[in-house]
Amino acid sequence: RRLTSTSNSFWVPTIALEGTVAQRLASSGAGTEAGFPGLPGGGEEIGFTQPDDTQWGLTLAASLPLFTGGSRIAEKAQASEDLNRLRLDLAAAAQRVEQGVRSSLHGAGASFANISLSRDRAEASRRNFELVTDSYARGALSIIELLDAQNSYLRAELAAANALYAFLIDLMNVERAVGRSSFFATPEELDDFFDRLERYYTQADPLGRTP
Repeated sequence: RRLTSTSNSFWVPTIALEGTVAQRLASSGAGTEAGFPGLPGGGEEIGFTQPDDTQWGLTLAASLPLFTGGSRIAEKAQASEDLNRLRLDLAAAAQRVEQGVRSSLHGAGASFANISLSRDRAEASRRNFELVTDSYARGALSIIELLDAQNSYLRAELAAANALYAFLIDLMNVERAVGRSSFFATPEELDDFFDRLERYYTQADPLGRTP
């Protein structure tokens, strides 16, 4: 708007409309009597009249400076540079938002894959604990080895449980980055979202560029 205003200032004049109203409410004292004392008939016989108590005026003026020492050119250049700066700020903000979305998506993808890996590790630890327990029962292993196997199994189970919660936290970060929450979406909105997501991946460039 400022750039448009400074550009128009070269040929669009500045128009000012001013109105005034004056009302004399009361007057008293010497010299305030009606008419013009000393003239025949108070002045009315020779064409003099007393001014009205209410006076008003309306003024319309238009001005267009022809020379301002280059100030208008400087203001236009400044407005143009400010507009370019704001466009760069907007592009940078968009990039930051996109970066946040991509980072949160990668984090959620990694934590989701970690769920199955943690469960496999927990299952392997459980089987190892069963083998160690059986060997301990037969006297082939010591109590220390049994306790180590038990601790490994418990840590693996805890890591598998934490992997699920870590994914949920990353999922919340994704929804915060994109500015929407699927928990409050209706089934129709979810179906529309997945339809648009499928169309995006179908039409997307193999190099990852948007269509």
